[in-house]
Amino acid sequence: MSPHSFIPSKKWPEAVSEALSYITELPEHGDIDEPVFLFGPPFHGRLPLRVRVKGHTTPLCVLGDEYPFLDELRDWMERCLTYDRLGIFRPEIATLDTPDGVCYLLMVHAGWERARQFDVSSISELIVILSDCNKPAFRCFCRTRETIRDLYGAILECIHEYRSLFDGSMHWYDTDSFSLLDKESCSARMEKLVRSRAIEIKTGFHGKNHH
Repeated sequence: MSPHSFIPSKKWPEAVSEALSYITELPEHGDIDEPVFLFGPPFHGRLPLRVRVKGHTTPLCVLGDEYPFLDELRDWMERCLTYDRLGIFRPEIATLDTPDGVCYLLMVHAGWERARQFDVSSISELIVILSDCNKPAFRCFCRTRETIRDLYGAILECIHEYRSLFDGSMHWYDTDSFSLLDKESCSARMEKLVRSRAIEIKTGFHGKNHH
């Protein structure tokens, strides 16, 4: 077989290598962050995603209505809560197409934190990588279940808070508006798409303002 030539893509691997090397330097003691995810408001088909840690807010990416992302996020969150045969949360990645490129979310099991005398919490490294950057856009150590619960809640809260904007074509295009026979609103379909019984049970999620 004749050899094939290719152009290597270095930025993404460099960012992954740097982020994962952080795990090998994990100290036995240290602070665990509690990231707060902020979505919206939607504006002309764009939905900003930011994360706040210790009072500092970092823009992660801008999602777009032409690139469906809710099913990818829901599936990724469900996978992040799945153990392997060794009792460790599996490393998982979500790939989000955006108007500005690709945003990758990685969750990698990093260890355990003793919560109470007979209880421990899973600790993961959360990594956000953008396709045009050679360094991670964001990374932190966090509690796995709590972080997924809060991200899940932030998505639902965004849909609820900005329901009128998602249901108005000026700020969010409903890709299913012409393919469905019923008159269900865009926000109602979005909430149905992201809702996950598995996530709610495994994280103990009880969101206010949601049924």
